[in-house]
Amino acid sequence: MYEISMNLDLENVETFLKRISLLIDNGFSDEQASTAYRLTSSMALNEEQETEFNIVYQGNQEKLVYRVFMDDVESPDLYFFSSSELLPEAIANEYENMCEELGM
Repeated sequence: MYEISMNLDLENVETFLKRISLLIDNGFSDEQASTAYRLTSSMALNEEQETEFNIVYQGNQEKLVYRVFMDDVESPDLYFFSSSELLPEAIANEYENMCEELGM
């Protein structure tokens, strides 16, 4: 499995997840992004949660694992795991783009 992780302000998590949904062909739409965000926003301090999505990325079926560690209630650690090394790369690029847009 390939991984990308980041720390993101909670107020930006849903927007970021929805941006990721645009990268994925099928299986992680705005609806799944909102579900993942609700999981994240309902977590307690020092709690860790994980959910898995069966997705299609660039025509290939694979799993996307989304893990959150709430080490800071305002800024959780987000982890994305995939069997394709290309998806974490694309997520990293989207993270960089969003950070640049937000001046972070």
